[in-house]
Amino acid sequence: MATPQTTIHDLDQWTLMFGAALIDGFGPDEVVSIELPQAFTKVIGADGKVTRSKTLDPTAMVTFKLMTSSAANASLSALLNADLLAPNGVGVLPLAMIDRQGTTQFSSPSAWIEKWPDFSLSREATVVEWVFCCSRMAVFMGGS
Repeated sequence: MATPQTTIHDLDQWTLMFGAALIDGFGPDEVVSIELPQAFTKVIGADGKVTRSKTLDPTAMVTFKLMTSSAANASLSALLNADLLAPNGVGVLPLAMIDRQGTTQFSSPSAWIEKWPDFSLSREATVVEWVFCCSRMAVFMGGS
């Protein structure tokens, strides 16, 4: 009988980058969320036959959830300010999320910060959400 394999989930083994900026200092719970498009749509004809169509939509929306104390907030603020001030923008950069102990990877050669995070000031540290639009997201969901 085979011995069950134990795996481990370790957030410290993930690398998250936007351009040259290392993203760290995450909030206490969910740290990243990725909204991916449908791969296919379907149309059902009057006779019940189904036709499926590739959406050909390679985009994705990525949200990094950082603590207000994270140094990455300053890096992302500087990048967004530079993008807003440059005549043709300079904020379209690669975005990557890589599990170094596994095989899961998300990467886009062209991503940008979609908007300034909403902000609130509280007695305790809060979470800041940075939203990115990725024009071509490559996805591989593997294991650890």
